Amino acid sequence: MSGNDIVFILESSTPKIIPQKILVWHEIINDKMERRNIAITYCPLTSSVVGYYPSNNNTLGVSGKLVNSNLVIYDRETESLWPQVIGKAVQGERKGDTLEHFPLVWSTWERAVKKYPYGKVLSRDTGSIRNYERDPYGDYFSQDSYYNTGGAFFPLMSSDDTLPPKAMVRGLIGEKSTAAVPWELIKKKGIINITHGDIRAVVFYDPELDTVRAFSRKFRGEELEFYMEDGKIRDRGINRVWNLRGESGVHSLTPHKGMDAFWFAWHAFYPESKVVGDIDEDR
Repeated sequence: MSGNDIVFILESSTPKIIPQKILVWHEIINDKMERRNIAITYCPLTSSVVGYYPSNNNTLGVSGKLVNSNLVIYDRETESLWPQVIGKAVQGERKGDTLEHFPLVWSTWERAVKKYPYGKVLSRDTGSIRNYERDPYGDYFSQDSYYNTGGAFFPLMSSDDTLPPKAMVRGLIGEKSTAAVPWELIKKKGIINITHGDIRAVVFYDPELDTVRAFSRKFRGEELEFYMEDGKIRDRGINRVWNLRGESGVHSLTPHKGMDAFWFAWHAFYPESKVVGDIDEDR
């Protein structure tokens, strides 16, 4: 691994670091977290990464199918089909069911091992013959690679030019609304409070890991608003100091449902999704 290689971090009691150059070849890794089966999923065509808890302690696999250029997952119990970005079964016995999700954190190898020197790292000893030094799509730092040029490889159900097709966004999912916040904007502003439909979220930029995180602003019956003061994150409700992991002493914010993905993929699955972020409320 080199310093700038992309990794995904599972920030659990025992942090796990998953190199993108391994996951790009397999797209799904089944594992356990706190005695529950989990699946770490990544689709290189849509740059979408998210963790799922398979229902009934099941495991997930790669179907070989695509929708909107996105990985279609199958569960090994019923062989129902679940497009990764929506995590909802569209075919099979489980049709209409939704998988419970958890966030994964983008970063680089150098930043991740500095932050989590005792974290576990996914082994290259996978039992498969793959060149884990090479990403078949290029890399995220080369301007002429798949990740930075052109649009989707395959047809989309819906498209929109509000953002470049491969702009990275943090997608947010509410009960009735969806939204997308450009990574570029989050990194520029540091903190953005989002109010859109029934979505009440805050997104943070973490410079230590060069990543973004999203949390619900709903906390103990209140709707918090966050701002930065003297290098510290505070809220205008209970006036606590929070860290970038949404923690304040014994209290924690709830991660907001959603994931990171290319704009074209997010819009294709959520065509009513609004691009937000210019209306942050820090003053």
